[in-house]
Amino acid sequence: MSTFSDFGGSFQRDLAQLILEDRAFAEQFEEVMEFKYFEFGYLKFFIKKIYEHKKKYGTHASVKSVPVIFQDVSSLSDLDQELFAEFVEGLEIKVEEPDFIMDTALEFCRKRKVQVAMIKCVDHLDAMAFDDIRKEMSDALNLGLDKNVGYQYIEDFEDRYAQKARAPISTGWPRMDGVLQGGHGRGELGVVIAPTGAGKSHVMIHLAAEAYKQGLTVVYYTLELSEESVGIRFDACLTGIPIDECKNNKEYILEKISEFSGKLIIKEYPMRVGTVSMIRNHLNKLKSMDTEPDMIIVDYADLLKPSRSLGEKRFEIEETYEELRGLAKESRAALFTASQTNRTGLNAEVVTHESISDAFQKCFPADFIFTLSRTVKDKAENQGRFFIAKNRNGQDGMVMSVKMIPELVHIDIISSEDEQKLAEGVDNKRDSIQQIKNRIAEVAKRK
Repeated sequence: MSTFSDFGGSFQRDLAQLILEDRAFAEQFEEVMEFKYFEFGYLKFFIKKIYEHKKKYGTHASVKSVPVIFQDVSSLSDLDQELFAEFVEGLEIKVEEPDFIMDTALEFCRKRKVQVAMIKCVDHLDAMAFDDIRKEMSDALNLGLDKNVGYQYIEDFEDRYAQKARAPISTGWPRMDGVLQGGHGRGELGVVIAPTGAGKSHVMIHLAAEAYKQGLTVVYYTLELSEESVGIRFDACLTGIPIDECKNNKEYILEKISEFSGKLIIKEYPMRVGTVSMIRNHLNKLKSMDTEPDMIIVDYADLLKPSRSLGEKRFEIEETYEELRGLAKESRAALFTASQTNRTGLNAEVVTHESISDAFQKCFPADFIFTLSRTVKDKAENQGRFFIAKNRNGQDGMVMSVKMIPELVHIDIISSEDEQKLAEGVDNKRDSIQQIKNRIAEVAKRK
């Protein structure tokens, strides 16, 4: 095969579009590409013009500049002009699997260059010109390599002071968002740690529901509860109807949740059966259906089956968290999961690092870790505490008092002003919770 013909016309069109859209790839590809590899005249014409524009003006062309660059297409045949017009019109559509297309094209072209070099080396071998052989093969093998040599300390000085686009997603708690510089960032891994029965899943539901209310796409993986049970918890969280009363308020719930523009997908895997690879495959399937998540929830990571046996459970869990961090980066989604404390966390006033179960090292890959503690007294009074254990994007070591009503899947962080009142002995907590319940009762009556 000496052209891209075996890959098909769609592959060649997508490749031409990527040459336009990805400057770094275009520079890398130019070293190994030959126009004859493309079987369509209008694509050869398009790619030549893109590279000529770069050579003439020193800047890579953009989609916006295409109408100006290609004003004159008279050199093309009538058929190629029609195909070219269709191609340009389709540039607004995102290329699927760009990494596969770029890697495949580079591999094809580099292989051709090496084959040509090997043929030349035969003549050098007859002449015993070993230095020429070494140079010929070295030059061929170095063509098309990644041009990014890494971060250059002086040359890239300005980059380290430029604002990075984290595109944070609000947690729904203003105090928490303030600590997180706006919310949990895409491509970041967040972990909530709590003892058994403290409400890890409720926190996961809250975070997912807040993203859903913001019109975002959320994929929620459950390894402990059924999809239906998780769905009912979302119903309670989003509408304020207690969990055990949701069944009798279905019409009202459907009306309320239909007001939100977000998308929520709940996927169940049996505990110790689901793996990070299975989650990745599911996300790829969703991507093929034009569904890409803004937030991913894994409830919870400790229940995932390790990708491989490493002899000790703590090593396997560490690797699972590393894989989840990688998954967050790959998907460019904000990813949250949960972890369980050991026995020391059961009645702790504040859960700290010492109470993390099985593997302390699982904290290392995380960008953000906060803990939830609820003593027996706290549960009776619908309260608890968050502790910011780790925060790559801001302050940590903070304790925040929370109000928590499990039957409503309602969690709120108490303001610093109210915390001060509590410290002074003015307990308005019960009144606040009763007001919430009264509002819910009023809503139910109006239904």
